[in-house]
Amino acid sequence: MKVFINGTNNANKGAELMFCAICQELEKRHPYSEVIMPSYMVSPWKSSKLVFKHRRFSKLMDFFAKYKIAGVLRRLHLPYVYFLRNGIAPLDLDVMFSAHGYGFGDVWQNNVETGRIHYDYLNLLRKHNTKSIFLPQAFGPFSNQGAIATGRAIIEKSDLVCAREQASYNHLEKIGLNMSNVYIYPDFTAIVEGTKGITLCEDAIVLIPNMRMITEAGIQEADYIVISVGAQKLQEVVGELADRDIRGNELKKEVVLFNHESLGDLNLCKKINSYFGGKYRVISGLNALDTKGALANAYAVVSSRFHGAANCLASNVPVVSSSWNPKYELLYEEYGLKDMIFNIKDHSNIKNVLYKILDTEENKRMRQYLAEENEKIKEKIYQMWNHVFSICEQK
Repeated sequence: MKVFINGTNNANKGAELMFCAICQELEKRHPYSEVIMPSYMVSPWKSSKLVFKHRRFSKLMDFFAKYKIAGVLRRLHLPYVYFLRNGIAPLDLDVMFSAHGYGFGDVWQNNVETGRIHYDYLNLLRKHNTKSIFLPQAFGPFSNQGAIATGRAIIEKSDLVCAREQASYNHLEKIGLNMSNVYIYPDFTAIVEGTKGITLCEDAIVLIPNMRMITEAGIQEADYIVISVGAQKLQEVVGELADRDIRGNELKKEVVLFNHESLGDLNLCKKINSYFGGKYRVISGLNALDTKGALANAYAVVSSRFHGAANCLASNVPVVSSSWNPKYELLYEEYGLKDMIFNIKDHSNIKNVLYKILDTEENKRMRQYLAEENEKIKEKIYQMWNHVFSICEQK
C-alpha cells in the first residue's frame, strides 16, 4: 500500500505521535507499505518494514508556492494542485491520511480560495481512485465563508471523516451536507506506547507550560510565569505537596519542568525555573515517543499542552490542565473528568484540583479509574482502524 500522511510535522509532539500511530497500524495490517511524508519532516517511527519517502518534487512545489505560480495555473485551468506546498501528485497513491489534529475552522482564517484549493485537491485524489481519510481531529466552528468552503470540500470529497468528539461533529453537521461519511472516534494516539525505560520523570511531579496560554488565552507572560503551574504562590502549593500530601503522608517528590513542544516553551520553562531560584530540573529535546514514555513514569502532571495531557491520560497518569481551546475540555469530557480542567486565574480552584492528583490515595484512585476508561477508549480506536482499512482496501 502506498500512503501519504498529511498534516504532521516534527515541531509538534502531538503531530509526531499521530504519524507514529498511523505507521504502527500500517505495520500490523500492511507491512512493507510505502509511506510518503512532507519534505520538511523526519520520520520519528523506526521500522524495518515500512519504506519512508519524502513528497516528490518538493523543491519545485516550494518554488511554485513562493512565487504564487499555482495561482496562475489555476486561472489557466491547469492542474495547479500538484504544486501546492502540502500537495502531492496523487496518480499512484492508495490512501491520503489527514492527521492535522486541529486544522480546519474559523480560527485558521481560511478564505474561499482555500476552500476551492481543498476541493480541487480532494477531487483530484478521487478521480485517481485514491482514498481520502481524515483521521480523528477537531473541526470547526465554521461560520465565515472560507471555513465553510473548506468544511464542505472535506465532507463532499473525502471517503471518511472522523470527528474527535461530538462538538466537532456538530460543527460539521451545521454546514448542511450529507453526513453519511462522518463518524465520531476519539484521539487515536492513545494506543501508541511510548519508549520504554525513559526514567527522566520517574515518580516526579511534572509541570508542562505552553506559550499559547499567553498568545491565545490572553494571559500576560509575567502573570503566567507565576501562576501557570499551580497557584500564585507555587512554593506553598506544589512545593509543599511535593514533600507531604493533604493527609500528612510523606511524598518527597521531585518537581521537574518539561518542554513538550517548542523553543518558546523551553524559554518559558527557564523563566519559570528562574523565578524559583533555578531549583527545578528542565527536560527538553525528546521526540514524541520518548516524551510519552517519560511522562508515563510521572507521579502526577500539571499540563498546559493538549497532547501533554492526552499522553498522561492514556498512560493512566493523573494530570490536570489549564486550557486555551475547547479541545481540552472535550478531551477530559471523554474521560468523565471535566472538573480536572482548572481556571488559571482562580487560585483556590487550582489548589483544590492539585490536591486531587497529589494526594496519595486520590492519585491511586485516579490511576485505577483511568485504566478502566482507557480500555473503553482503546476499543473505540480499534473499531476506527477496522473502519478505516475496510475503506482503504475497497477496490
